[in-house]
Amino acid sequence: MTYTSAFPSGKIPLIPFPRALKMTAFGLLGSVLPTAFAPESAAAEIVRVIPEFRAEESFHRISEYFTGRENPGRRAILRSDPDIREGFYLKVRLRRTDRETFPEGTAILEVAMPDEQRTREYEYALDTVTRRRPLIMTGITGDDWPAELERPLAWKISFFDPDGDLLDSEQSFLWAMPDDEQE
Repeated sequence: MTYTSAFPSGKIPLIPFPRALKMTAFGLLGSVLPTAFAPESAAAEIVRVIPEFRAEESFHRISEYFTGRENPGRRAILRSDPDIREGFYLKVRLRRTDRETFPEGTAILEVAMPDEQRTREYEYALDTVTRRRPLIMTGITGDDWPAELERPLAWKISFFDPDGDLLDSEQSFLWAMPDDEQE
């Protein structure tokens, strides 16, 4: 069996070390510089929002029968009345783009109900979440939520960092009125 070389002389050409070092340095600079001067993107973004009514039983887990305490699992559960679980929730999946943990901050949920002319606003304190893609459930529970079958006409949820800067917000279709120019 004979081996053939890809090089005409049969020898593998050696690149001098300084030239190889220069090529590596230029390659690294070429890949790093465009991202260094790129505009900064949002540190967090809302991936998905699912509005739903949740009964108290839907929060029960096996461990609760043994310990007597609620086990939220891998989700952060925020309620307008912390003692009552049943109510209307927005399940929000966030994506943190600049670090692994999600810092303390604030979530503000605004809802427009069918029989009210003014919107309701609920503010929730967020603790530090150590997941890069946390699931946060913001709930309107207790006396704040009238009935199981009632749904809000529109909703808007916003997340703020500890300094009060907006990280991201999402709203239902009916939250904002369309512009006259688009019609």
